[in-house]
Amino acid sequence: MISIKKNNKSLLVIGAGITGLSTGIHALLKGYNVEIFEKNDFPGGCCTGWFREGYYIDNCMHWLTGTNQHTKGFKLWKKLGAISETSNLYQGEYFYKSVYDNNEIALSTDTKKLRKEMLDLSSADAEETSRFVDAIEELVKANQINNFICTPFVVAKGYLKNYLYYHKLSLGELSKKFKHPLLQRLFTDYFPAEYSSLSLICAYATFASGNGKVYEKGSKEFANNIAKKFISLGGIIHYNSNVTNIEITNKFTIFEPSPEEVLDSLIPMYLQAVVYGYLVESVTSENASRRTSMENATDNAEELTEQLLLKYNQARQTAITNEVSEIVAGANAQ
Repeated sequence: MISIKKNNKSLLVIGAGITGLSTGIHALLKGYNVEIFEKNDFPGGCCTGWFREGYYIDNCMHWLTGTNQHTKGFKLWKKLGAISETSNLYQGEYFYKSVYDNNEIALSTDTKKLRKEMLDLSSADAEETSRFVDAIEELVKANQINNFICTPFVVAKGYLKNYLYYHKLSLGELSKKFKHPLLQRLFTDYFPAEYSSLSLICAYATFASGNGKVYEKGSKEFANNIAKKFISLGGIIHYNSNVTNIEITNKFTIFEPSPEEVLDSLIPMYLQAVVYGYLVESVTSENASRRTSMENATDNAEELTEQLLLKYNQARQTAITNEVSEIVAGANAQ
């Protein structure tokens, strides 16, 4: 929660978590005087960690979105002082690994390697393998250019078809499309089987694009970096300060960011949603048209089959009648 004094552009923020610290930094950059009240004696909120018996236990990050230097996410973290080009960021060789009957396969950061291993493991699953890896590679390309959010990239040329295929499949249903038991397990070993298959595809594509690395010093140092940035800009953090009551004396409305900035952000989002809607309607119309055509073709085929069956039965009955007549005529002749 935030309280603002109108006259001297002061901002009071409750909580020195990542959101509170980020709000404070942006407000300082806009010319506000900012103070944060934090009930704990450390910043970061849940984004923290602790040492116990010689081991560091991290409470928050298992990997961090926005570690690819070409993304907006990285620029944001850098602006907040969390990470920089010189930060030690660890990238694992694979997202996770599945094992079955002494065989193993991993969702590698190298999608070409994954494609080869899946095809070598089961040529019978070639079609589904190609579809899955193609979908990942499309999102990896998009993610290397933009900050990764799954939805905007479904409008990218070539990916809408994959999106429409996967968004209605749970991971359990996707698993059953594969014949090899190890490939079946690959899709249900990380997320629950009832999750959408897009949950795995989006997460793995983020990881494979280099946008899901681990900050080597952990969550605690990550939050401390942001707090140091906040303080260096002139912000003040009051630790061990539990806020129990808020009094509002002068009610007024303030827009931050400005209406112009909000509009500048909303227009691209609106246009994106409109274009996406048109693309979905286009694909839906195409599928509906195909379905209607197939239904008409099926009805015509069934009608033709009935007509041919009738003619066949008539011809068969005629042949039987002729044979019977010939037999009777022969018998009478004797």
